[in-house]
Amino acid sequence: MKTRTIRIFPLGTTYNLLEIFDSLNQSYFKGELCLPITWFGNPLREAKRKRTLGSFHYRTQLIRIHRLLDHPHFPPYFISYIVYHEMLHSLFPPLKRGARGRRIHHSAFREKEREYQDYMLAKEWEKRHRTFGLHYGRTQ
Repeated sequence: MKTRTIRIFPLGTTYNLLEIFDSLNQSYFKGELCLPITWFGNPLREAKRKRTLGSFHYRTQLIRIHRLLDHPHFPPYFISYIVYHEMLHSLFPPLKRGARGRRIHHSAFREKEREYQDYMLAKEWEKRHRTFGLHYGRTQ
């Protein structure tokens, strides 16, 4: 099996994902998380229905944040919320549900997610800007 090299690009034109990750890691996780984080996607490409803003890949432990968010239109607390949400996936893997199903955002995950200091502010901002086709939390 051929091993693919994962290229990491945390520095954007507006936001530095590594700085955001490090700040959240210290504030919420005692600096204990060691996960790569990178931008992905083309911000100019039209989304057909919805756009995945962030994802966490369990096998590689990689957090990916869509480049669309690397723009001053998106407030820092919203970017931090998306990164925080994806960081939580490393601590709260999906729960099996039946023979084939799984529950990704279960109650323990949601409880921890609400601990983010700007949780309500970020959720309100997201609700007001749904016309952008925003969607997050895709886990692989």
